[in-house]
Amino acid sequence: MGESDESAPRPEATRPDGDLIGLLGVAVCGLLPLVVLQNLYWGAWAPKAALCLVLLFPGLVVLARLVAARSPAAVAATAFLAAAAVSTALSDRPAQSLVGPANWGTGWLLLAAAAAAWAVGVVAGDRRRRELVVVLMAVTVVNAGVAWLQARTDVGRTRGLMGNAVFLGGLAAGGLFLLARRLGRERGSWWWVPAIALVAGAVQLSGGRAATVLAVVAVLASLPGAGAARSAVVVGAVILGVAVAPVGAKGVVLGSTRSAPSAVATAASGDTRVALWRISAGAVAERPVVGYGPGRFAAATGRRYTPAAAQEHVVLRDAHNWVVGTAVTTGLLGLGLLLAWLTLAARGARGPLAGFAVIVAVSSLVQPLHVALTPMAMLALGAAGGDAVRRRARPLPVPVLRGAWGVAGLAGLAVGIAGAVVLVTGQAVLQRGVAGDSQAQVRLARTLSPPWPDLLLKAASVEATYGIREGEPHKQRTLELTRRAALLDPTDPILWSELGFVEAQWGTTDRAAAAFRRGLEANPWDVSSLEGSADLARARGDVALLREDCRRLRILKVPVQACGARPSG
Repeated sequence: MGESDESAPRPEATRPDGDLIGLLGVAVCGLLPLVVLQNLYWGAWAPKAALCLVLLFPGLVVLARLVAARSPAAVAATAFLAAAAVSTALSDRPAQSLVGPANWGTGWLLLAAAAAAWAVGVVAGDRRRRELVVVLMAVTVVNAGVAWLQARTDVGRTRGLMGNAVFLGGLAAGGLFLLARRLGRERGSWWWVPAIALVAGAVQLSGGRAATVLAVVAVLASLPGAGAARSAVVVGAVILGVAVAPVGAKGVVLGSTRSAPSAVATAASGDTRVALWRISAGAVAERPVVGYGPGRFAAATGRRYTPAAAQEHVVLRDAHNWVVGTAVTTGLLGLGLLLAWLTLAARGARGPLAGFAVIVAVSSLVQPLHVALTPMAMLALGAAGGDAVRRRARPLPVPVLRGAWGVAGLAGLAVGIAGAVVLVTGQAVLQRGVAGDSQAQVRLARTLSPPWPDLLLKAASVEATYGIREGEPHKQRTLELTRRAALLDPTDPILWSELGFVEAQWGTTDRAAAAFRRGLEANPWDVSSLEGSADLARARGDVALLREDCRRLRILKVPVQACGARPSG
């Protein structure tokens, strides 16, 4: 992970290269893990995605500037984005591949944001690198503090401000490395002890085994060169945080009695990942060159599901492993280019930022890519290896973006800000529309949002509210909107099962049965489609279909009234 002190002299250490663009990168990195807006429909994801848009376009201009300077790493990064763009264009749903699934955003734009963040890190000066280390430590401590409060008020695994416990765990493990390294190497910095204890406790409160293992590795990696006394203090601070974290906690704490159900779920989650990776091999074999398109992992793997892959009773929209996910979505060509880019980018990377990037990358081998954590890790990698990347390129001018490049960078920033405003506005309107059952606002939200089927389902839900009270024509509009949602992405079993239930209520049983069949074609082990099909088969007296549906549900250990007794096991 690199052991050189970040304060050591570097080549061209006094150059102001990338000072302004580096400041933008540091600012975005500081906001990404903190911003949560409750007045947005997806309040944890949407503002982070908006910030990615702000950094995206100027960062791509910087990437182009590095390509013009003949940087091998930048050329590899651009080639990867080009291959992923081809995969996007050739996917079954290019528009959805571009933006990724709703509330996930793991499409081409996230890959581009990661590359843009890396490029910004490459040109950032030494001052910005030091600021980035401080910012990463600060945002980790803030998330840890929020996690401690959540554990004492909420039931379940704490998530901090990251939107999900697994991403809190990845951030906390990476931040713990930075904090422990700082305490171990700096004199007069004993005030870092409570920060380390707080973050170590947050790792435990996140309830994840992977984060716990990574946190142990992070602490051990931070100790060489610290000396016996300071190493003991670091370990003591970690033990203190782990010991105090469970006190008064209502949520799940790894290693406590409350974690028993979570441990079972986590073990099942691990088995599900392995099963998911196995069925991914068939998807890669079917489209080995260009893949299915970024963000289309669920479309590639859904019909290949096995009982082992379906045991969590959800359809996973990400591979929970960036190597497997890249192979499925961008093909082996895209995976090869990605590995080439990362290899070139990592050559010469050193210091605390390199360690942070490695820890997040390893955590992403068992967790999804994330709209905040992934760009943060790539920004850190770019900053850690920036000197080596620039040495292998033609000399860059000062400032990096001057003349036409500067104009392009400013134009890109304006485009990114405009896109961010539209995204946030659409989310705010959607929240008001769903909360207030406003058809007009939900329609407006759809015009301000990407072509997600989820938006059509939200509109159908509002129409259904009126349909229950007022009847026609709202019932028919509910049916129409749900049908359109299913046709917008026919590979999504969730959409078909929703349509099946709406058809069963307000349409015809024949249409309902057809919808459930389409859901099971998309995923033969989709629990919702199986439940709907079994209920309908019982009502229609279709004994053979009922028997088959119930057989599958019992394998998945799902109790369904139509199937009689509760499944054993």
